[in-house]
Amino acid sequence: MYKTTIFELAKWRNAQSLALPDEVIKRAPSAELSENQKDEDSLPPYAVLDKILAALIDEHKTQEQIAAEGFAPDLIQRVKLLVEKSAFKREQMAKALDIG
Repeated sequence: MYKTTIFELAKWRNAQSLALPDEVIKRAPSAELSENQKDEDSLPPYAVLDKILAALIDEHKTQEQIAAEGFAPDLIQRVKLLVEKSAFKREQMAKALDIG
C-alpha cells in the first residue's frame, strides 16, 4: 500500500471517530534515522512518488509510458533505481498475501 493511500485511510478512519492523533497524520513522514530528517529530503513528494511507483510496479508501464504522462525521465529512472536498490529489504520480509 502506498503512503498516500495510508494517509487517506487514516483520515477516513478519523472521520468515523477519532482513533489516531492528528499529529500522526499531519507529521511529515520520516525514517527518523537522524535528527530532523524527513523522507521528502531525499525522496520526491509522496503524491508524485506513489504515482510513479504504481505505474512501474502495479501497472507494469515502461519508463517511456510514464514519461508520456508528464513525469520527468530522470525522476522515473531515480525511482526505479531506488526500488531496485531496496529489493533486498522486500526479500527479507515474511511472506505475505499479494493482492496486486
